[in-house]
Amino acid sequence: MAANRSSKHALLEAAVRAHLDSAATGATQISQLDLTALGADRTLLRTIVVGLGRWFLDEMERMKDLTRVLEHDGQRMGELTGEVKTNIVDLSYRAATRLIATLTPEARDPEATAVLILGALVALRRTAWTFGSPPLDIDDDRALAAWTELTLAALDAARDHRT
Repeated sequence: MAANRSSKHALLEAAVRAHLDSAATGATQISQLDLTALGADRTLLRTIVVGLGRWFLDEMERMKDLTRVLEHDGQRMGELTGEVKTNIVDLSYRAATRLIATLTPEARDPEATAVLILGALVALRRTAWTFGSPPLDIDDDRALAAWTELTLAALDAARDHRT
């Protein structure tokens, strides 16, 4: 029985490592985006925001099975669970924080803003996983369109806010 548990853990760890590698590749690509000119080009900014939102939803979908395993067995996986949080989950929030901080240096708390903005997409995906469909059956395209408007409005508000 211990050998079975050991091989199961090894398979899970291999799957996690594959997710970590994939997330690192995505993070590298996102970090190479030149965000400095985005504030002036609203069309390009909108395209980037939609793309990042879609990337985030796709990453979540790729992690669906792993997320469920971590929810069930995460306590027993110790260090591996921490690696997933740091190197996959927090990675998305760091990318969003970078976007917010670059575009709106006036923002009071880019990290908290990133968590709240991305939290809407997390809720969309997690509700679909739990109940078999997204809230109010709103599809990804419709949700991303509204999410993009909210994100751009939040960026505009932070830009307009002077302390």
